[in-house]
Amino acid sequence: MRRLAADTRGTATIEFALLSVFFFVALTAVLDIGIWYQHRLRLDSAVEQGAMLAFGTRSNVDQAAIATFVAAAAKLSIAPTIKVGCNGGTSNCVNSSRSCACVSGRTPTFTAATCNASCADGSLAGYYLTIEASATSTPMVVSSSVLGGITQQRRALVRLE
Repeated sequence: MRRLAADTRGTATIEFALLSVFFFVALTAVLDIGIWYQHRLRLDSAVEQGAMLAFGTRSNVDQAAIATFVAAAAKLSIAPTIKVGCNGGTSNCVNSSRSCACVSGRTPTFTAATCNASCADGSLAGYYLTIEASATSTPMVVSSSVLGGITQQRRALVRLE
């Protein structure tokens, strides 16, 4: 029995097996964070491209085309949800007889105003298009609270007029 207890052959294999579990869990966590961040960057880029498209076609806004473009530009495995609207609404953009608004706050609030009139912050009232995109990531190991939630939301605000 003493000879068997003193035998150390194979301990490196057992140590490797135990440590490799922790290594692969850590590796998977790093991959989770990388995939989550890549989704965030793709969503940012898609919303930015949609804002440029909206500005380029500002005299004739096609909300459905902008939403479709942003969803396709994100190149995510699960298509993001896209909302396009003007002056704080959803699916309400018009191409003639536009009403203007002043924008304030980090989460924009819109106050009706005469076009090109001065707003309280010194800016000029205008006709604003908002693109909001949200996409869901599914982490394998990392808690969604660590990543700031599994649903990522991005927004762009573009002055059209």
